[in-house]
Amino acid sequence: MPRRRRLRIWALSALPLLALATVIARLGIADLLAMHDPEAALAWWPSHGEARLRIATREAEDGDRGRAEDVARALLAQSPLAGTAQRVLARVAEQGGDEAGAQRHYVIAARRAPRDRPTRAWLANHAAARGDFATALTQTDQLLRIAPGQLPDALPLLASFAAVPEARTALLRVLGEQDPPWRAAFLHWLARQPDALPLIGALFSPLRAAPVPLDAAERGAWIDRLQREGRIAEAQFLWIEAQPPERRRLLGNLFDGGFELPPDNAGFGWVFQAVPGATIHQEPGSGVGGTQALVIDFHDRRVPFAHVQQRLALPPGPYALHGRVRLDGLRNERGLRWRLRCDDGRILADSAPFHGSSAWRDFAVAFERPVEACSGQVLLLRLDARIAPEQMIGGRVWFDDLRIAAVKD
Repeated sequence: MPRRRRLRIWALSALPLLALATVIARLGIADLLAMHDPEAALAWWPSHGEARLRIATREAEDGDRGRAEDVARALLAQSPLAGTAQRVLARVAEQGGDEAGAQRHYVIAARRAPRDRPTRAWLANHAAARGDFATALTQTDQLLRIAPGQLPDALPLLASFAAVPEARTALLRVLGEQDPPWRAAFLHWLARQPDALPLIGALFSPLRAAPVPLDAAERGAWIDRLQREGRIAEAQFLWIEAQPPERRRLLGNLFDGGFELPPDNAGFGWVFQAVPGATIHQEPGSGVGGTQALVIDFHDRRVPFAHVQQRLALPPGPYALHGRVRLDGLRNERGLRWRLRCDDGRILADSAPFHGSSAWRDFAVAFERPVEACSGQVLLLRLDARIAPEQMIGGRVWFDDLRIAAVKD
């Protein structure tokens, strides 16, 4: 084939590719312009849907209802399923005082563009204003599912639903039956809000028996709030209520004094906090009354140790803390002590210091829980150091069979 003919065939075959490249380039430029200069975008691509939508939205917000409606209807003629164009028509109707027409267009917009956030927000607010809280919660739930970043702004709205009995019923249905992805964040936020204790109880309490009941973290947030409010008996009841039968057998003035279960690190169970220079664990086979014991290894470092504790809810009266201890070269002159104190910091008792070496032996310390205040207490294992040099500690210690017994007159 002659070279000139080959070049001619190549040129003819390349024309469609060049035309396609031109189309792609024009559309790409229009896409870039649509966000900030929609009129310029239409100059590059006259039927650009996003550019038309932005013009229609802008005209509606500027109050030019006629222009906004014309552009929105042109977009619908081009794309009959464009839900966002229906939203513009809804806004135009609303500006003209046609509430029924606005609602009609917004409902269509939600069906055709279910992820459109302004549409969901309007439908939620409109339903709430009319007292249709079930619809308001449905729309709010959908909005937060498609735009989870909106949750911080929606939290006060959800709390306001909780304050109205009719709305609270709808909110509980969503929280307790549908388990929305924003539930935990909302409940934890509510549990931290000042002056929200009545709302917290009104929401959290029914959720205890909901089809999707409170999980451990959600219940823990409620318990923590009750503890901060000094309502210790209520907090302890909620914690006990959640315990399975095999754990309830270890209940008493002190829970699981034999360290048979993993630490709860919450509520009224044992809390073990990690700290550099010490290792806190439970050692199978080393217990004297059960299958294991609490063991703490200290690694010859300065350790401001106060990292094993349990919250208590003892009634007023005299008590004694009993336990067993074993020591292996525990090197610190001040020693470890078990301390009992009130939540307000008042010290009720300190055990004798533990240091040196010894086989298993008993220890005990008497104390009295006062009638006034002190509704909550803490049992805390701490290093009795006054200054930093006294925090140097090494060796190993075991504890087992701890219990708190009421002392009879």
